Amino acid sequence: MRRRKIMMRKVTRKRNMRWLKMMLMFSLSLSLVMRVCILQWIIKDKHLRRMVVK
Repeated sequence: MRRRKIMMRKVTRKRNMRWLKMMLMFSLSLSLVMRVCILQWIIKDKHLRRMVVK
């Protein structure tokens, strides 16, 4: 029984690691998307300002 419990713990730890990695990847991709969106928004804003100035 003890051995089985230890094995279960190891498995759960591996799963947790995988889940953490997934979360990390997700957060990284999300931050990248946010950056791109913000960059595009800034560029659009500059274009709009130029149009207004003209």
